[in-house]
Amino acid sequence: MSQVKSAKVAVAGYTDRIGSDAFNVKLSQERADSVANYFVAKGVAADAISATGYGKANPVTGATCDQVKGRKALIACLAPDRRVEIAVNGTK
Repeated sequence: MSQVKSAKVAVAGYTDRIGSDAFNVKLSQERADSVANYFVAKGVAADAISATGYGKANPVTGATCDQVKGRKALIACLAPDRRVEIAVNGTK
């Protein structure tokens, strides 16, 4: 990051589909905020970071887990959907 001029960091938080929409949006925002706070603690300017929670939107598992039986197995199958994506834009 220190080698990138005019850096802008976009942090996007996501959840799996389990739980209410309101809960998942809040949880995904907390995930994104945690990562943004880490970057700030490491010296990235807070005004260069945007953090957004998208809840269960854009799942990476698609329909892969639709036939999974049992809550524990479903939670394990949906793990890839619980993520944070980071995009850094700027010039070197």
